[in-house]
Amino acid sequence: MDITPENLGLGLGLLGLLATFVGTYFTYISFINPSARLTRLIRNHGSWSRIEGAGHNIQVFRHERFTQYSIEIDDNEVLAEDFYEDWMEKLYRPNPRSQSTYVRVLWSGSVLRSELFVYIDEFRNFVPVPRVKTVGDKHLFFVDSFQMNLAQIVGRSYVDSVEIYLKSSERVRFCRRNDFWGKVGRLLGVVKYSAW
Repeated sequence: MDITPENLGLGLGLLGLLATFVGTYFTYISFINPSARLTRLIRNHGSWSRIEGAGHNIQVFRHERFTQYSIEIDDNEVLAEDFYEDWMEKLYRPNPRSQSTYVRVLWSGSVLRSELFVYIDEFRNFVPVPRVKTVGDKHLFFVDSFQMNLAQIVGRSYVDSVEIYLKSSERVRFCRRNDFWGKVGRLLGVVKYSAW
């Protein structure tokens, strides 16, 4: 095949079009929608580092490559002392003292998401508070994949993992995807397969 000016022009035009699409995508995830990038960054737990000296009772975790992303826990901002919900009933907690606080995910200082976490057993365990949906007379507690990934970075437990600790409650389910209504249907028998 000969390289003619028409073929060369067509090739360069397609290459330019491809470069435009790629550039637009990276601009979108970097500047227009940082939440899209956060969803991917939060999955890589090892790329977040704890920053020492952030302040009294303030914990900060920063992404190592994309430093504009950070996670902040302000232990001075207590939402509820002696926090208790039904899902905590069977959790191992010799000391019943607990308190809730927000874990905030920030991009360049702006809050992208806030998740409610709870210190259980007098600060020995730090876990996400499951979301709850009421279907009929049943309360369904679930932890979605974002909460679990966040817990892998900032959470702590005296057992093997936050997930194992929460499973001991026997009431908390885990959604690997954010497909809550499909899971409710499977629990109620409306949908026949299960992905729990």
